[in-house]
Amino acid sequence: MALLVLLGEEEAASGQFHNAEVEFLQWLGRAKDNITVEGETETLSTLDEEYAVFLRAAADLRSAMISGDATPQTPSTSSGCCPAMNNAPTPSACAS
Repeated sequence: MALLVLLGEEEAASGQFHNAEVEFLQWLGRAKDNITVEGETETLSTLDEEYAVFLRAAADLRSAMISGDATPQTPSTSSGCCPAMNNAPTPSACAS
């Protein structure tokens, strides 16, 4: 998607982003309907919250790009992009 924006294909990038958002939300909904592992509810809740933060950041970036005020932002190195996900169980932990 970023490459499309850099190439001036904002409409295509926006469509691709929207399609990915729809697919993510569908899978998130399926996961919420299929809670089977202890702690999964909390992990999905955190994922949902972090995704909302991501969507706001993406909207802010898009607005800044449209207005010509976009400047690159680097996530905090201490916590990364989605700090709450640092404690999420690994797939191997879920298999046991």
